[in-house]
Amino acid sequence: SWIVITAVFLAFGNIVISGWNKIANKESLYSIIDTFWLGLTVVGTSLIIISLFYPLNIYIAGAILIVTVLYWIINWRNGIDLMRSCRDKFNQYSIYTKIVLLLAFIAILIFSIRSVQVYDFGLYYQQTMMWNSQYSVVPGLGNLHGRFGFNTSSLLLSTLFYHPEFFKPFFPLNALCVFIFTAWLVLKVEEVKNVIHKFIYTFVCLLILFSFVLLLSSASTDILTNIIALYVFFNCVFYKKILPQKCLVFLILPFFWMTLKTSTAPMCLIPLFILCIFLRNKEYKNVLTLTILSCIIVIPWLARFVIITGYLIYPMSGIDIFSFDWKMPVETVQMEEIITKAWAQAPSQKLDDVLAYSFTEWFFPWFLRLPLV
Repeated sequence: SWIVITAVFLAFGNIVISGWNKIANKESLYSIIDTFWLGLTVVGTSLIIISLFYPLNIYIAGAILIVTVLYWIINWRNGIDLMRSCRDKFNQYSIYTKIVLLLAFIAILIFSIRSVQVYDFGLYYQQTMMWNSQYSVVPGLGNLHGRFGFNTSSLLLSTLFYHPEFFKPFFPLNALCVFIFTAWLVLKVEEVKNVIHKFIYTFVCLLILFSFVLLLSSASTDILTNIIALYVFFNCVFYKKILPQKCLVFLILPFFWMTLKTSTAPMCLIPLFILCIFLRNKEYKNVLTLTILSCIIVIPWLARFVIITGYLIYPMSGIDIFSFDWKMPVETVQMEEIITKAWAQAPSQKLDDVLAYSFTEWFFPWFLRLPLV
């Protein structure tokens, strides 16, 4: 499963990078890890669009695999060069780094085949994936259960790679992404010279493993959100000098990141910064292309919200501009809005009590619940 998913993401990532290089008429600096995340973004965006018209069934998965196979057949030399490059670079690392990678690999595999530990999986993850695999987006689906209105592309991706008819329930996507990100952090620890940077990479690596180890066996929507956030953040802080050369990473990923979790929308300020750089350099063609790419990601995602709930963004009752007959009652949306906020502050406590808490009353208990604290 991991090999197939990696081949899919690298193929689609290379396709979008090649297309961008031709449009921008420049060679960009994208690593294999960048290509992986960009490929995930392209596939995830494609699923958002496809789900508007067709269910994400075995035929859609087959079509994506066919495109992947054709790409690697046509570009077989690039594939061989890529594998040789990865092998040669891996051989350059110390034996200690290789041992750490092997231990992380084994640990993640073991935890990914455990029984599901996430409550939300039984509440709505599995049901949402069943709706995704059997039907295109369903008007008013949020009326059946408020959680069905949570329009996350993470569950669309999980639906694509979840086929219990072939093997027992297994969710390879989250485990693979955790391993890819963990491996990237481990390799960075050896590559960087700055001691503070080494400490930060090590701390975040341990934090990721401890935070998500119990979520690896499910289709948790939190894993991809946090991993992509950290990856973009690290690149912005430690590699800010090459922001324009890796504009797809800093523009495409944040917009797709928003489709994973609506609360991450403020991070779209990062792409706006990139667009300002291009505008200052009078690269209007690139600005137009990147704007179109952003719209291709965001507009179909918003359309899914409207179809599922009748609201442009759910659960945000303040943006109420439609009057479809399948529209969820505003009282339901307002209650889901309150519950979502209260649960994030103090889960498993009485709603009225949480709403009456001051900042200090909910923040410190929330902080003490964080992993490793």
